[in-house]
Amino acid sequence: METLVFKGNEGQALTSSLLVAEKFGKEHKHVLFSIRELIKGCAENSADPMFVETTFTNEQNGQQYPMFVMNRDGFTLLAMGFTGDKALKFKLDYIAAFNQMEKALKEGKALSEPKKPKSVSPRTIQLMKLDTANWLMKNLNYSDTAKLALAKAIAEPLELPIPVYAKSKGVIHSATDRLSERNIPLSAMKFNQMMVGAGMLKRESRYSRSKGKVVTWPVLVGEGLNYGENGAHPDNPRQTQPSYYDDKFDELLRRLGINTENN
Repeated sequence: METLVFKGNEGQALTSSLLVAEKFGKEHKHVLFSIRELIKGCAENSADPMFVETTFTNEQNGQQYPMFVMNRDGFTLLAMGFTGDKALKFKLDYIAAFNQMEKALKEGKALSEPKKPKSVSPRTIQLMKLDTANWLMKNLNYSDTAKLALAKAIAEPLELPIPVYAKSKGVIHSATDRLSERNIPLSAMKFNQMMVGAGMLKRESRYSRSKGKVVTWPVLVGEGLNYGENGAHPDNPRQTQPSYYDDKFDELLRRLGINTENN
């Protein structure tokens, strides 16, 4: 019989985000996101934590990944958002498992140690990388050069051949460099605001767990892609860093109404 609920260090019935993801056929990252959203909403209404964040070690690569341990109340709250043909049965299975564990705890029966989280196979890791890469290229408007660099990072460990023909459409530099060499007294921030106002740039955002806040970054869109490319940010491949074609930057400045004649 599969283990859905285990005994915690303090003798309570618990389950984990890994077990929930496996049982309900969901990606673990999506379960983690749902739990974090619930924690935000419950922070002011619950003194007794229903979720506790911890980590597990992937036996394949030795790296640690986040997961949550939760009690019955935490699972009940989380499972409210699960729908589908099999979701009801899975919820009932979990309720039965919690009931069985709590009964055993009350009767003082010896309980087995919690099942060690299953390791993530190399194939699963690669599929997760591919899924992430597809999202990045679809949502961040990566240039062909940036797409190739991302594909290379995934394909090389698998010894898969990749093309080398993707090149930028022209010489590119950052807006800061282009503005500075023209002696235009305009900050990159103000330039980006003008680009957003012209509908050629937008700002994407995501929650950064390491920084504990929402971070944003610029992405060229629409007509803006005629004047530059979205490259991968050198410090974070999950974000983009626009660069602009040297031979089209003056045209872009005129398009934005920026006077270059006296510079």
